[in-house]
Amino acid sequence: MSKELTEEEIFEIENTRPHVVILGAGATIATIPNGDKHGNPCSVMHGFVKNLGLESILANVELCTKSENIEDIYSELYERGDECKDVREQLEDAIFEYFSKLQLPDDITIYDKIVLALTNKDIIATFNWDPLLIQAYNRARKLTDNLPMLTFLHGNVAAGYCDKCGNFGALQRGKCDNCGNTYKRSPLLYPVKHKDYNSNPFIKQEWVNLTTQLSRAKLITIFGYSAPKTDVEAAQMLKEAFEKYLSAQRFNHIDIIERPNFDHDELSNTWREFINDSNCYYEIHESFYDSYLANSPRRTVECLYKRNMTGWWGDSKIKFNKEDTWDSVCENLMPLWAEEKSGKKVLEVNPITPQDLMNVLTKLDKDSKVMSPDDFYAKYESGDFKCGFRTPVPLEGQDFYRSRMAKKIGANEDLTSPATFSYVPLDRPDLVSRGRMNKEGQSMFYASLYPDTNFREICHDIKAGDEVYLAKWRMKSDASIMVFPVYLPENIDTNVDLSTYMGINNPVFAEGAMGDYFRKLSDLFTRTEEDENQRYLCSSFLANYIGIFLK
Repeated sequence: MSKELTEEEIFEIENTRPHVVILGAGATIATIPNGDKHGNPCSVMHGFVKNLGLESILANVELCTKSENIEDIYSELYERGDECKDVREQLEDAIFEYFSKLQLPDDITIYDKIVLALTNKDIIATFNWDPLLIQAYNRARKLTDNLPMLTFLHGNVAAGYCDKCGNFGALQRGKCDNCGNTYKRSPLLYPVKHKDYNSNPFIKQEWVNLTTQLSRAKLITIFGYSAPKTDVEAAQMLKEAFEKYLSAQRFNHIDIIERPNFDHDELSNTWREFINDSNCYYEIHESFYDSYLANSPRRTVECLYKRNMTGWWGDSKIKFNKEDTWDSVCENLMPLWAEEKSGKKVLEVNPITPQDLMNVLTKLDKDSKVMSPDDFYAKYESGDFKCGFRTPVPLEGQDFYRSRMAKKIGANEDLTSPATFSYVPLDRPDLVSRGRMNKEGQSMFYASLYPDTNFREICHDIKAGDEVYLAKWRMKSDASIMVFPVYLPENIDTNVDLSTYMGINNPVFAEGAMGDYFRKLSDLFTRTEEDENQRYLCSSFLANYIGIFLK
């Protein structure tokens, strides 16, 4: 008899399924509705030649088609073979040159939000040649490394591949990161009725990436792509991948984002086949901001799962809005990034906010002033305490220092033994009083990175003529010890170049709710309470909480 799965186990299975996003020209137009950084427009297939100012290339060609759709125009040039070869190649070169120059505006765009809405289990597949998605990905990398895979189904002007080892990467890097061979420009697949998706290794692998993920997808977003009639192979490959595990797809969801005032009856037959065959639930949106991508960023599948499987129909506290700025998006996503770095498996889609964290610290501070140490530790060590803190850093091969005054070294202690200048022996907890980072009876190794810090620590107990020993230690390179940096509240700033500062590379974090929270946290670690009975209650608890969390 098979074991019945728990809700957590079901969620674990479902949560590993990807969110697949498929982009067409409509997505790029929605991203730069007023043109790129320099005002250069993009275009859907209809009116493409005119919109991009390429009419002069076709001036001496008498086309049979009266269509203004680039698919029809290029298909005719292709089918007429050598007769139109020169014109076709001029058109290809002009298209490549035009798209290569496009740049995202400095302000945050829909492409930035799509990339930031997904994580590394997800994939964005684009039919577009423009480099804007790659530019958005590179901007997102400055904020988090937990990002989706990108795949370029018709090639991309900014993508390169190595024909020596098969590695792929950004064309601007010049050479392959793997073998040093010069990257080749990825081919662009132009709109003809029968495209070759298999002969070029770059294009072939991009389709493998998509179809593999599409066959496992839990949530699919189709944005600005109508599966045109000249791309029958693409439509067939998408359908075959989607139907691979059809029985598992019946609880899936498809978001279709189309232009405003889109006639829902015009939904392409390709998507209707997907929906009808799978019995998926689908919605057609006239705005990106109505989709799962915008309404539950980085938790799209989790949100879908809760709605379909648990009966929850709430909303995520964190959403994207039209009025977003880089600062507001970064501040909103910061708690989610913190959860991801911690390795937490997130079932909750309403994470704790910076203000919630501040409220917890304020209560902790208040209780530490009125409760006995035993009651204080008992309350917070057994409770559901939540704490956000800076990402720890590894300590490898680092020198650090520890001092002891000679008059405090016992007569039976050996000055030649490293243990004399280490922590208090674990079998002598009676010798340990509560300190900034340790509870009473808890032995802790205190050290600093600079000798000057040691002397400043003991200066209030020392006088001329006193003897002081300074021990120098070095951490083994394979010790796997992490350091949680603590700074004075006034040293939390946007300056990321000084080692004496906690650098927050965004003024909103330093000056907003998150900056206030980190200053409060730092204050609890660095201050010294006047009441000896309550001294270091907060900091010793926090040090233990974070220390246990990092193990």
